[in-house]
This record gives sequence, C-alpha cells and structure tokens, in this order.
Amino acid sequence: MVKLHTANHRFMSLLVATVLSAGVFGVSSAQNDDAAIANYKSLLDKRLALQTQIGHLELQVAQQEEIIADLEAEVAGVPALRASVRPLVEKMVASYAAEFEIDPPFNASERFERLSRLQENLELNTASDHQMLNRAIGMYEKEVNYGMTVDQYAGNHPLEEAEGRRGEGWRAKACQESLKNEACNVTNEMREAIKEKTGKELEDLDEDNERDAANLKLLTEKFEQERKFLDGNYLRVGRLALIYADVDGEEVFRYDVTTRRQVGEPEAGGEAAPDGRVQEWIPVEGAQRINLYRAVKMAKGEAAPDVMAIPVLVE
Repeated sequence: MVKLHTANHRFMSLLVATVLSAGVFGVSSAQNDDAAIANYKSLLDKRLALQTQIGHLELQVAQQEEIIADLEAEVAGVPALRASVRPLVEKMVASYAAEFEIDPPFNASERFERLSRLQENLELNTASDHQMLNRAIGMYEKEVNYGMTVDQYAGNHPLEEAEGRRGEGWRAKACQESLKNEACNVTNEMREAIKEKTGKELEDLDEDNERDAANLKLLTEKFEQERKFLDGNYLRVGRLALIYADVDGEEVFRYDVTTRRQVGEPEAGGEAAPDGRVQEWIPVEGAQRINLYRAVKMAKGEAAPDVMAIPVLVE
C-alpha cells in the first residue's frame, strides 16, 4: 500500500509539472507570435515609407532632366541669340534717337549723354553684347520712369534773347556785371559764402575798394563754375507737362509738343522760329504765369503745397 501511494504521488507531481510546462510554453509561444506580427508591421511601414521616398526622388530626377534638356536647348541656341543682340540694340538706339529728336526736351543733357554713350559703344565696339543690351534696356526703363515721376531742376532760359524777351544766360550776364545787380538774384546760400569769404554782407561790400572788388571777382568766378547763375527752373510732371520759369518769375513758358512734331504756320499765341517752325515754348502771361511760377516754387519746396492746374502736353 505504501508503495502504491508513493507511486500515485509521483505521478500526480509529474502531471502537474507537465501541465505547468505546457502553460508556460503556450504563453511564450503567444508572446513570440505578437512580436513577429509587430516586427512584420514595422517592416511594412518602412517599405511604404521607402516607396514614397523613391517616388519623390524619381519625380525630382524627372524635373531635373527637363531642366537639363531646356538648358541644353538654350545653349544650342546661344550663337544665334548672340548674333541677334547687336542688331536689336542698334534698332533700339536708332528708334530712341529718332524719338529723342521730337520728344519734349526735359532732362535733355543727361538723356543725350546716355544716348551718345551707347551710340559710341556701338560704333567703337567697346562693350560686350550683353553689356550693350543691358544699357539699352536700362535707357528704355529710365524713359518709362520719366512718365511716372514729378521733377524740378535748374537750367537756363530755353530761348535765345530777343526783343522784349530775355534769353539763355541772361542771369549770368547780370551777375558778371555785378553780384549786387538786382537781376542777379543772389541766393541765401551765395550770401553766406560771400560773408564767409569777406566777413561782410553783400550790401556792405564796396566795388570801388580794391580788396572788396578782388573778392567779388573771385566769388563770381567760383559761383559761375558751380553753376549758381542758371536762369531758372524747369518743372516736369511725368510726360504730361513741362514748364520753365525764371528765378524771379518774370518770364514763364510752357512747352507745346505739337509744334515740335509738325511744321506749319504759327498758331495763336505761337511764335515763328527762324526755320519756319512754330516755337515750341509758349509764353505764359497773367494769372497763369503767377500760378505756374508758384507750382515751380512748390516743386522746389519753397512754397506751401497746393492743388495747381498745369497745362499738359497735347499731341
């Protein structure tokens, strides 16, 4: 009996151990399955990400190949393009030169200098094709900008001297006679320079005194070199209006573009030029002269801003 009981006990212990082992093995197997599934899912996600990245790279490569093809086509066309640049610039310059001749003469010196420099480059071939093209385009851009800005600048009388009318350089003549000449219109800036040089006010200088006379002569030469004796000021309103006014407002002119673009008999208020053309600069009188002179002063910042009526260029 004792041996049977012992055998039963051992059998039961073995059975329990077997069952426990099977349970532990089952739990371990399930954990391994979950880990494998998770790893598989991670691999699928990585594969999808790589496929997306490859797709983006393929798109970029395709775009770059298109760019390369376009650049190769442009490079192939460079010789023909370069051959066409110079004739294009020559045509642009010729067109501008023709228009310049009949255009209102605003900012004439700087515009003419720009045109002459480009014409010289073409004639002497002193600049590369792309430099000449850039300068020609820059010249056109500046011309366009003139139509979008308001400007005032100092300059001489637009006409030659005639009976009953001042002419180019009238103020310089007055100043050369004497800085004390009322027509010289000595400015505050010039007065300060005179006082700094002589230690006296302009009115206190004696032209009969040798020292004062010598100082006045030196100052006159200095002011003339610095272009202080210009006759008046020009007011340009875009490409719509061009006005000239003497520094003292005695003579005011408006520019009439139609008379520069045609030859004919003088119109009412016009003046025949020596070659038979109607004078482009029309004198302005009365209240309009005062108003336009004030408009010039406003543009210089020497008068309070106000709304002004400006006669426009008509074609």
